[in-house]
Amino acid sequence: MIAKDQVIKVQFICKNRIDSYGISYGLLNSAKFVLNALQNQKCYCSNDKIEGEVVSVLDGNGIDREVQRYKPNFVSIQALWVTPDKMGVLLEKYPKIKFVVRIHSKIPFLANEGMAFDWINGYKLLTKKYNNLYLSGNSRTFHDDINETIGIRSVYLPNIYAPEESDESDESDKITCNNEKDKNIINIGCFGALRPMKNHMNQAVAAVRFADKINKKLRFHINGTRIEQRGDSVLKNLRAYFKESQHELVEHEWLAHNDFLKLVKSMDLGMQVSYSETFNIVAADFVTQNIPIVMGEDIDWAHWLYKADPNNTNDIVAKLQIARMGKLLNLQKLNKIRLKKYNKNSLQEWINFLCKR
Repeated sequence: MIAKDQVIKVQFICKNRIDSYGISYGLLNSAKFVLNALQNQKCYCSNDKIEGEVVSVLDGNGIDREVQRYKPNFVSIQALWVTPDKMGVLLEKYPKIKFVVRIHSKIPFLANEGMAFDWINGYKLLTKKYNNLYLSGNSRTFHDDINETIGIRSVYLPNIYAPEESDESDESDKITCNNEKDKNIINIGCFGALRPMKNHMNQAVAAVRFADKINKKLRFHINGTRIEQRGDSVLKNLRAYFKESQHELVEHEWLAHNDFLKLVKSMDLGMQVSYSETFNIVAADFVTQNIPIVMGEDIDWAHWLYKADPNNTNDIVAKLQIARMGKLLNLQKLNKIRLKKYNKNSLQEWINFLCKR
């Protein structure tokens, strides 16, 4: 139990990515953003002060070392990568620390992880023995589904979009696209890891139809170096689709977040019409950089004007037209308002959990 009006220490632990894009990835950024919001929040319950850190480790043994060093009150493990056996060892060793395994995916994404529900069942057994383990989801729907059908102890701890102030893009530092000044070209960014559930192919087809409708050449921008969950087939088909086209596929390397914001700023429009994503940092990046973006129906904070059916290219094209016209009418502020409200509510969920006596 945490004493009244003391420092609450939160430790976010990610699995280290030993690859070319390890400098910046969604889980790491998500943890940093939540911590930024918690540390900058002025109206804590009582007079509690929240401190924290984000660390990356290679394996479960790394968790043990980091917890011993930092001595947190709460440990948030980002995603499913710690085996139930190892989690049981940690719970036994640190009974006064609350551990939260934070899942960022809804059920359709989890279905692509072969061990997901086997491990969740393993965590369920641990919650019957230990009172200091929680499962957390970004989505209320996921939270309800897991709570009601599996019966595991869970808590709703959603994402928050709160990058460092230094992450703000500077117009003088802007990345420019080739032929950007050519009025006959439209640059559309459809960024993020290449996975089947990200729906890049449908979005590419819709973007081509949209560009043809407005008589412009499309430059369709993706991250070509981040491939997950058999996403190599997606990249192969994207390349084939544009190979004989008048339009162009542009592949970018994975970038650190503040560099990525500069790339976002150089786009005319954005697309994140994926399946089952409820937050989507890339979508929030576009909105905060004032670039209109069309999003999937499951993104909780998005305004309905900018939500499209991921299975219907006609609907995606229609929403791209709305997004383009909305820029002239300054309608993208609707998404900013929604994101701000979502952030406020999400922060309150975290504070309620962390400060609970």
